[in-house]
Amino acid sequence: MQKVRIFRNAGMVVAQVVVSGIVLLILFYFLLRTIGAVQVGIWSVVLATASAARLSELGLSGGVVKFVAQYLARPNQNKAGDVVETAALSIAALIGIVLIPAYPLIGWLLKHILPIASLSEALALLPFALASLWITAIGSVFLSGLDGIQRIDIRSLVLMASAGIYLALVVMLVPSHGLVGLAYAQVTQAIIIAVVSWLLLRRLLPTLPVFPYRWNRELFRGMFSYGLNFQFSSLVQMMLDPMTKALLSKFGGLDAVSYFEMANRMVLQFRSLLVSGNQVIVPVVAGMHEANPARIPNLYRDSYSLLLFLALPIYGGVVAAIPIISELWIGRYEASFVSFATLLTVGWFSNTLAGPAYFSNLGTGRLRWNTLSHVTMGLVNGVMGTMLGIMFGSIGVVIGFVTALFLGSSLVVIAYHMENRMVSISWLPRDHWRLAIASTFAAGVGWGIYYFFRDHGGILLVGFLSTMVFVGLVIPAMWMHPLRSMLIARIIGQRGKANRLR
Repeated sequence: MQKVRIFRNAGMVVAQVVVSGIVLLILFYFLLRTIGAVQVGIWSVVLATASAARLSELGLSGGVVKFVAQYLARPNQNKAGDVVETAALSIAALIGIVLIPAYPLIGWLLKHILPIASLSEALALLPFALASLWITAIGSVFLSGLDGIQRIDIRSLVLMASAGIYLALVVMLVPSHGLVGLAYAQVTQAIIIAVVSWLLLRRLLPTLPVFPYRWNRELFRGMFSYGLNFQFSSLVQMMLDPMTKALLSKFGGLDAVSYFEMANRMVLQFRSLLVSGNQVIVPVVAGMHEANPARIPNLYRDSYSLLLFLALPIYGGVVAAIPIISELWIGRYEASFVSFATLLTVGWFSNTLAGPAYFSNLGTGRLRWNTLSHVTMGLVNGVMGTMLGIMFGSIGVVIGFVTALFLGSSLVVIAYHMENRMVSISWLPRDHWRLAIASTFAAGVGWGIYYFFRDHGGILLVGFLSTMVFVGLVIPAMWMHPLRSMLIARIIGQRGKANRLR
């Protein structure tokens, strides 16, 4: 039963990533052709700046997962319900109080970030952005409650449905209301997520009342202590996006912010496919840390090897497709988008490879290097983004962001290898050389096909040729990889076990 639940949850997470990616593709395609890149850039900057107010939630929503699961395992449904109510009331109050002084402060910041011509529109959007943030923070508690009772599949369904409704509202409201219509859609989506997730959580946890009203001081102190351990990392991590967009707005303009937002979210969708699956090692490592810590290095090696086996062709395929994506998504070859997306793919690839070490640290409770990684990213992004932005404009800001990702991610991996005496493990094990060369070469050939054929055939022909060449070069390398036969053997073995159980 437990295995069935795990596979069901994992399958729904993957489905959610796919649906979110499709919605993202359609959303930006529609917005660019309806209100333009500058307007999208204004909304992106306002949202990123307002998101800093979520720091006041003190990591409480993350603690809900742990404490709900803990009390249900005892079992004590009443305490599990009290956890959800205490966290929801605390976050509603904390963020609500912070938003009062944050409103004029964020307005002052926007005056120094945005061009004068765009300031009035940004200030008109700010109340909607803050309202959306407040409602989303409360809704995240209820979603975390669903995670705590191991119904991630329901959480994914809620998010998929809300994404579809959001897209429909954007298509209905933006043509007639412009940016304000986008704000209406965002607030409505936040309300739907909060209300629906609360109603579903109440069905699964019947001890919850119609409205949250119970607040438990002892539970708050426990969640506060737990969440505080992650809050500093969250502080630095959450500032990466607003800082980068502020620098882009200053040194590259709102068009640059818009194309960075599109490129970054596109790459993150592909990264989510890999990272969401890799997160399952956290509870596994936690169990091994208590029962058999000597097995953790072997789990790390297997996890890293499998992740690299999947990441090389996926990120290589993304790089190969970037010019074609620009043509289809934006309607033309947009040099800023292509440059940003290529750099971001390299940066997030290095960050993805740090996943096994990062999540292993979470499982064992050794958070020092994870925290130092985020601090490194924040400092390097601020310093290099400013320096390179002054010298090279928007592309310099993105280079600074990617450099920060690479250095911070490398720190986690190197420290993990040294602490666990795994110095013999390299970033690119020998078994992966052929696949790495094939993926890199195929990405380069994909670009060559685009630049050679774009003026001699339609974009669909170019896409077809690039896909066929990429598959023809990469699939043989994957087939000859030792992991391929191991994975097939394990899948066949699992099917055999399932059939015997029937």
